[in-house]
Amino acid sequence: MASTYTFPLFLTVILLLFISTGLAQDQVSGREYHGHPGLQQIDADFQDGEINLDQKILYQLYSGIKPQALPAEYQSGEPGPIKCGLPAIRAFEAVKQQLSAATVNEIQSMLQSQTQARQSYLSPSGKFEIYYEQSGNNAAPAGDTQPANGIPDYVDHVAAAADSSWRHQVQTLGHADPTAGGSAPYPIYIENIGETYGYTDYGYNRGLNADTYIVIHNNFDGFPENSDPEGNQIGAVKVTVAHELKHAIQYANSEWYGWQPEDPESPHSYHWSEMDATLMEEVVYDNVNDYYNYIGTGGQSVFVSRDHAIPQAYDGVTWFIYFWERYGEGFWPAVWHRIQQRFHQQQVQPNPNYLTMIEAITQSLQKDYGISFDQAFAESHLWHYASGREYSRAGYGFEESVNYPSPLINSSLSAHGIVQEEPAVLSMGAQYIAIDKESELQGYLKMIAEYENQNVQVGLIGFYDDGSVDTIIREGNMYHGFKLTTSWNWQAITQAGIVISNSGKSESGEYNLELAPFASEGTEVTQNYPNPFNPTTKIEFGLLQQSHVQLSVYNVAGQKVSTLRDEILPAGVYEVLFDGSNLASGVYFYRLVTDQQVIVKKMTLIK
Repeated sequence: MASTYTFPLFLTVILLLFISTGLAQDQVSGREYHGHPGLQQIDADFQDGEINLDQKILYQLYSGIKPQALPAEYQSGEPGPIKCGLPAIRAFEAVKQQLSAATVNEIQSMLQSQTQARQSYLSPSGKFEIYYEQSGNNAAPAGDTQPANGIPDYVDHVAAAADSSWRHQVQTLGHADPTAGGSAPYPIYIENIGETYGYTDYGYNRGLNADTYIVIHNNFDGFPENSDPEGNQIGAVKVTVAHELKHAIQYANSEWYGWQPEDPESPHSYHWSEMDATLMEEVVYDNVNDYYNYIGTGGQSVFVSRDHAIPQAYDGVTWFIYFWERYGEGFWPAVWHRIQQRFHQQQVQPNPNYLTMIEAITQSLQKDYGISFDQAFAESHLWHYASGREYSRAGYGFEESVNYPSPLINSSLSAHGIVQEEPAVLSMGAQYIAIDKESELQGYLKMIAEYENQNVQVGLIGFYDDGSVDTIIREGNMYHGFKLTTSWNWQAITQAGIVISNSGKSESGEYNLELAPFASEGTEVTQNYPNPFNPTTKIEFGLLQQSHVQLSVYNVAGQKVSTLRDEILPAGVYEVLFDGSNLASGVYFYRLVTDQQVIVKKMTLIK
């Protein structure tokens, strides 16, 4: 990739990782509320016994739908909007039997009576009925110019967004159709729902024959900005309809199984379902980018969280975008098709064995692409590392990486330093480590990793001075290690980093990182790895300049038992596999002869 310099040195990275016995904590209290201080305080007060279950559920719904009804201590100025009201409704449905009749009646009244639906408009496709008002608290904006058809432009935009979202998600991508089988068009209500973009709910909560219905905000005044060329309001309409229609599709696909009570591994759990619905905002309306508001500072996105962990509701959408861009538009429909197939197979069983989201993703990767989940998980973090203005490079990673936040770097290492750290790598999380670039470094970069956790992956990313990026990934193997050997020329690298990711259900224990440069005036040879070995091992050597190379193996009697290389090689780093299957246990010597040097090292075969 780059030319060789006169005095190269090799850089060794030694990584030790151990697995702990404890399971990773699921999600800390309050994280699910996406930085909304009122909701976080409600949850904290419930956990501390300051409010009861009725108050918690009621106040959660007030926060999104009726914020003026909240007690003063939960009204925190400008807390920001709630992306989707479905989680609060699900929380209500899950504990409805435990609530007082008065609380249930008040919540059902909120859900049922937000609008009298005095007027309606059938979308151009005929698939959606848009219910709206032109006066009062729920009134849609009154303008009627584009087109002047007697219907408020806002209602026209909602209808157009519904038709467009349906065509893209159902007709093009092949997702389940929430409008199929009904005797009437799918209902969408335009209402003043406070600080909530929108929500999807069970049809029976409004006495409807439809399985579900959608509610979206009636004007989006004061909501975050987006980049839609038609303006923030229309952009918010587009992405909210796309988002909520995906929730309706999720129900049509597999009836929101696994959320009552919520199973955090279910595709329909809060975090997974919201990541999926937020993905559709980007897929259907790529130029709106409302999700930029949720992946930056103050959230829990893969970029800015210290744990770099998923799943994480709206904030974690870029993890879904990785699969979309890396494996194509057929990836997520295939995942949901597998979820649906298992759902139909298992729903009649007394103890149904439904697919978790990770199981569905893993099956699709293995069967459709021949890729392990561990490999994809590690690469997804390398994509996140290579983002933001500092690290993004054209041709690698996310299509919009330059617009994404720069990643939070957990720590850094110098080429001459040893750092001992003890932070755990959270389950489904990662640690991002920057390698300090020192101007005097030359030569090649080599990484050695040793650990016991088979669910840990190590990735190395190098940013070259010509703008290109190179990456190497190695997956863990219980009680084994590996080497990440590169031909990267250190002087041509402007930046480099290490990603330690953990795709397992347990958190990793402490780890040690060491960057130790080593060099010689001639040829460099490392100790074979592993050693002792059975039956194979790897021998690595580096050439500072072109040379004729002979690499041979001898027994203790001095007899040659194998010739591994006998050729002219250019400068570079080489790794040769030696197979001792046909040899007896014992000590052997490998001898490297170049134009400059002769080097002999010992190795042990144990069968």
